[in-house]
Amino acid sequence: KSTDSDQPVVNVLLIENNDTTHFVLVKSLNALLRRGNTRRTKHYCERCFHGFDEVRNLEKHRPSCLRFKPQAIKFPEDNYLYFKNYRKMVQCPVYIVADFECYVKEVPQTESTEFKATQKLKEHEPCGYAYKVVLSE
Repeated sequence: KSTDSDQPVVNVLLIENNDTTHFVLVKSLNALLRRGNTRRTKHYCERCFHGFDEVRNLEKHRPSCLRFKPQAIKFPEDNYLYFKNYRKMVQCPVYIVADFECYVKEVPQTESTEFKATQKLKEHEPCGYAYKVVLSE
């Protein structure tokens, strides 16, 4: 059911490839919007696509979301985005360039860490650093 009416909702995905278009049924919006191969479940709002870790947070979000129009996502025509508003840049009077040098040392294995899923094998030990304060005037 729709969150703002009693009408049933069917989610479909439009796939376009040159001259061909095809609609695909979306059985689970949560599975479609989930990032990567994570097993953690997220619950997404059908109107704004905001993700929540718990269903109760999604339920609390719905009344405020219904006050606004549904979300429409527009992607740029070009494959690249360019920064064009140079007049809006804030001049940074000072910046710092820093570099750390480290050597890698072995971490001794103990019986308690031997059977853990994640084992610390090596450790970075700082041995030097350098920094420079640069005035951009």
